[in-house]
Amino acid sequence: MIHRSASKTPTRRGQLITPFGVGALVTNQKGVSMICTSLDHWFQGDGLDISEFEDRRDGRLISRLGIDHVRIPPDFRDPGRTLDDSTKNLGLKVPAFRFPQWHFCPKCKKMIHLPPTVRGQRRCRDCGTKHGDRWYGPPLYQLRFVAACDQGHLQDFPWQEWVHRSPSPDCGGTLEFQSSGGGTLSSVSVKCRKCGSRRHLGGITRAYESGDETHLSDQLYDGGRFLCSGRKPWTGSSEEHDCDRPLRGALRNASNLYFADTFSSILIPPDGGEDVDEIVHRLKGSTFSPTISLLRGNEDADLGEYASMLKSSNPGELGDYQENQVEKALRITVNDPGENGEDHSSGPESDGEDDRLAGGQGEVKYRWEEFSALREPRDSEMLTIRESKLETYGHIVQRHFDRVTLVDRLRETRVLTGFTRLDPDLESLERGREMMWKDCPPPGAPQNWLPGSITHGEGIFLEFDQGRLEEWETRKDVIRRTELLRSRYENSRFYDEEKEITPRFVLTHTFSHLLINRLVFECGYSTAALRERLYVSTEDDTSMAGVLIYTAAGDSDGTMGGLVRMGQPGYLEPVVESALSEAEWCSADPICMEAAEQGGQGPESLNLAACHNCALTPETSCEEFNHFLDRGTAVGFADSSSKNAYFDWHDMKA
Repeated sequence: MIHRSASKTPTRRGQLITPFGVGALVTNQKGVSMICTSLDHWFQGDGLDISEFEDRRDGRLISRLGIDHVRIPPDFRDPGRTLDDSTKNLGLKVPAFRFPQWHFCPKCKKMIHLPPTVRGQRRCRDCGTKHGDRWYGPPLYQLRFVAACDQGHLQDFPWQEWVHRSPSPDCGGTLEFQSSGGGTLSSVSVKCRKCGSRRHLGGITRAYESGDETHLSDQLYDGGRFLCSGRKPWTGSSEEHDCDRPLRGALRNASNLYFADTFSSILIPPDGGEDVDEIVHRLKGSTFSPTISLLRGNEDADLGEYASMLKSSNPGELGDYQENQVEKALRITVNDPGENGEDHSSGPESDGEDDRLAGGQGEVKYRWEEFSALREPRDSEMLTIRESKLETYGHIVQRHFDRVTLVDRLRETRVLTGFTRLDPDLESLERGREMMWKDCPPPGAPQNWLPGSITHGEGIFLEFDQGRLEEWETRKDVIRRTELLRSRYENSRFYDEEKEITPRFVLTHTFSHLLINRLVFECGYSTAALRERLYVSTEDDTSMAGVLIYTAAGDSDGTMGGLVRMGQPGYLEPVVESALSEAEWCSADPICMEAAEQGGQGPESLNLAACHNCALTPETSCEEFNHFLDRGTAVGFADSSSKNAYFDWHDMKA
């Protein structure tokens, strides 16, 4: 629950990861815009038991992010309505500050600056009257304009500076917010009552192609540039930080004002049975961390002896388990650093370079581990996989895929690693961590945690036929078409040299979208309830091409099995056939298909034959912001019929 002093805004715990995480703007039921506070302000109060919210079960994830644990956002427990005698963690809320702080009166147009901690709705005292302790009159409304930079900083729009055309105005007069009722920003203006200066807001959201110049920074005053002051209002402080980036004006509800950067992981439990898995989870806790650290530095230690000692000295934690189970769990924990809460003071796992979470070799290896696990049957409390024999499927599945597995149960942890504004490109994990704390904690500190949500669900895993794929991706027209997309990507503001745009990547991503759009009609889930997880690499030791279509629910029961059923023989084939058939013709064709050769479509032209009518999905479902899509890779290009399609759809229909 997001809390703002005297008012409450019920919010799902998962929404505090995205889209309403640290630094995000949210509007409550009374129309007050607030900004979610930094992690310093979370988990404040009496009777706290933080261990209830700590999760160390996914050791791969903890090691990858270089943190001590993932912390689940608190659920709100009303102290006056508890059903038991527990006094732990009552009344916990996630605070929020009022933002923007500039307000105006709709009657007299006067602009007023209020502090971030002000409670409730304020009324204009120039237009109202006071009766007793209360003021009556027109309410003050927050102005809808703010200013941000591409480093994630945010501030109120510089009204005084803008109207007086000076970075340090001397006037300081009362301002008026005026609007002539037009449909552009030029019809909105601000006026100083004292000196009479007046200026409209035309162009304040404009950024020039270079990315280092904006209308607000370059035109605020003559003879210099007005740059970002590095403010972080979500920390509750007006302190300025070093920042030399240009400022851009924005509406407070603009879609580019907040991009949550998340890192998700599918839990791969240790292969030891449910009891051993549970013991491993318990051994990751702080109670056993000194012993685990000691054993890691002692290769000659008798683990059986230590298992007996731990079992006898911790009956509440380990008393219900057999000694051989404790020993097996202890061996897993000690010998596999990626599966426990070891000291992560050295920071995130890397190969000596800035290991960006969104790409790079580190991400490929991380996905390879999941890819390998999803290919094999497994029966665990946290991950249950059934292999479905390929020969039991129809021709369309046997011809184009190497493997189909049905994931009856999975556990996903989604962690908020940071956020950006204006551009969805987080530079590094350390940069993201710095933005989420008032004072960024050093690695290894007690505050070395990140907020995350845990969901349980089900899915269908499809692995493309490796031989057919390798032959298809060497075709001249396929390479040429992918090069169009790659060249546009390299010239876009989203470019990351770590990301490799290959034919198999475009095919896998596009087919994933086509399948999701068809599955929603078959299994009853909404489009936003399904997600994709791509497994693509061309490296020899990690070569893969697969996709997991899954759904996740916030409760422990997960989902109802409808998605898994659609992956079974007799159900999957018509779904794939329908998805491909619908992709052959878009309601925007021939324009949609021909747009690929004419400059592409979508933001930065990072899609070829893909639009909202055929291949796009909600951004919550897509790992790539609906970029790098081309249904021509699946069903053929407009100028070559089907000869360059991965799926020989026309031949099969004939």
